[in-house]
Amino acid sequence: MFFKIVNFIPNDCLENIFQIDYNNLYKNGKRVIFIDLDNTLIPYDQIYINDKIEVLFEEIRSYGLEIVIISNNKKSRIEAFLNGYNIPFVYKATKPLNRGFKKALNIYSDITRKEVIVIGDQIITDVLGAKRMGIDVILVKPIKKNTEKWYTKVLRYFEKKALNKIKKYDITIYSNIISVIGEHN
Repeated sequence: MFFKIVNFIPNDCLENIFQIDYNNLYKNGKRVIFIDLDNTLIPYDQIYINDKIEVLFEEIRSYGLEIVIISNNKKSRIEAFLNGYNIPFVYKATKPLNRGFKKALNIYSDITRKEVIVIGDQIITDVLGAKRMGIDVILVKPIKKNTEKWYTKVLRYFEKKALNKIKKYDITIYSNIISVIGEHN
């Protein structure tokens, strides 16, 4: 079911993408990372990939992991970010709906959902979408909330509602999420 509370709970919650132990992900059977773009890799007001992200991508690949950018944003935004960097992507993914996740899975058709991990900054799009597809997910703190588009701010309203339900469901899980992403307001 779409609105089961467990579908809003990430498998892990970390401050940012640089705190993730990618080697450990590989050792635990992950082979492909589906990673969100806006406020996960870069803030909305940044356009291009930077050296720090390029180094991270090379590190991730050195462990044997593949990367797919999966974003609700438009194709031109992702292409500008990649600036010729060779990483497959899914644009207008319509997360949390299945369409974009299925497209991303088709890029590496020889993998199972258990071999994929999603990394994103939103409970409503990234966590809910991944969980509904049976894919593990790591929630990271949004890089820069004050630059978010109006539609993301609407989703943050629903995220707040989801967090309130998580708080009633399990205060420990709620506390762990809030300790990383901060109070929802």
